[in-house]
Amino acid sequence: MVPKCEPKTIRVWGKIFGIYKDYIIAEGEKDAAAGGEAAGDMEARGATGVNKYVYWVTDSVTGDWTELPNTTPGIIKLSRQIKHIFTGNLDAKIIGNPYFEGTEKDLLRAQIARISHSTTLVQSGIYKIQEDNKAEITEMTEEDKKNPVTFDQLSKLEAWQHYSPNILKCGKCTYPNPQVKEDATEEEKEKARKEMEAADRNEERLKLLSKDSSKKLV
Repeated sequence: MVPKCEPKTIRVWGKIFGIYKDYIIAEGEKDAAAGGEAAGDMEARGATGVNKYVYWVTDSVTGDWTELPNTTPGIIKLSRQIKHIFTGNLDAKIIGNPYFEGTEKDLLRAQIARISHSTTLVQSGIYKIQEDNKAEITEMTEEDKKNPVTFDQLSKLEAWQHYSPNILKCGKCTYPNPQVKEDATEEEKEKARKEMEAADRNEERLKLLSKDSSKKLV
């Protein structure tokens, strides 16, 4: 039984084990208008951030699927501070410190985002960074593929790149507007933006695995 949502695309994401039941997870895309509006500082559905994809979970592939809610920067940041063993009950409360206002479905959705953005890989030489926008990537043309990775090189870290943008410390893939006084000048706004970006650096797109740090925050 497939999710009752008419997604544009859908695929199996994986499984997360729980104490009583496991979560089988599907990833798909829906039209941004179908519940994709952003609330507050939440990243909109269908963009390139943590809510680009929609996720459904079930404990049986023949059972009903439940759509998980979009995640928020606040939940992403809290999920980095919480250790929790999933139960398999989406409505289970998260007991711990710091206080987590949501339920297991909210924490699950945040963890899926963190795993996806940290571990989705592509073979080197398939994508390239757009010249006019360093934050976006595009597929290489056959003319671009001058030195494709060989089969013997696939066991090396240099043969693989991160596909998804990293999640910033602020809990988003994009920078929020800098907090400045209402009558701030353009120079003051630009200074605040540069200070914010310097304190929360965005990693380069298509970063090689060989450049990863063992202390990377996802």
